[in-house]
Amino acid sequence: GSASLMQESAACTECGGAGFVRAGLPLGHPRFGQAIPCENCNPVPVADGIPDELAGASFETFLLAYNAGMVRAKQRCQAVAAGAEWCALLAGDIGTGKSHLAVAALKDSLHERPGCFWVFGDLLLFFRHAMFDLGLSEENLVSGYQTFRGLLVFDDVGAEKLTEWAQATLYAILHARYSQRLPTIVTTNHQSELDERIVSRFYEGLIVCRGTDIRRRQ
Repeated sequence: GSASLMQESAACTECGGAGFVRAGLPLGHPRFGQAIPCENCNPVPVADGIPDELAGASFETFLLAYNAGMVRAKQRCQAVAAGAEWCALLAGDIGTGKSHLAVAALKDSLHERPGCFWVFGDLLLFFRHAMFDLGLSEENLVSGYQTFRGLLVFDDVGAEKLTEWAQATLYAILHARYSQRLPTIVTTNHQSELDERIVSRFYEGLIVCRGTDIRRRQ
């Protein structure tokens, strides 16, 4: 009863067992006064959406011995995670570890947490469901990703031929993030499927990934 509640409340010296604390941010900050998870006992997850098969991915577990040509890709993702660069566009051969590096960047990210990982085809399915089954507006769905300040990963873009709507949605999100220099990593095996305007905006972060399929070697 009350004794156990007192024990729980005393469990954490930071939040008194509530699990949340008031954000110690200056007046005018968009999150001023908000309750945020207590990092001491209720840490914010590093990212939403990381698939189970990539749960163990990190920069430490990325084996350059398999694909020595991925050094620049690793360095670029580390720079995005640290905030030294705002974007990476990893394009090239299947199985070279592009998704692994994107997840590693999410785990090491110094940006607002949690970050966000989407296989781009799955995001489009989610948008369709939200619009047609739940009645949400496309504008509101897209705007959340245009202004999201954490690290955003769009994985496997162009795995299926992008429709005109898919291209427009991708461009709307990525152009907005380019304009604000918000941390973004895009991976694709099919650079030819991308709108040239996107390639142009992300060109500073373009790394052409060449090598053998790690999955087959393992």
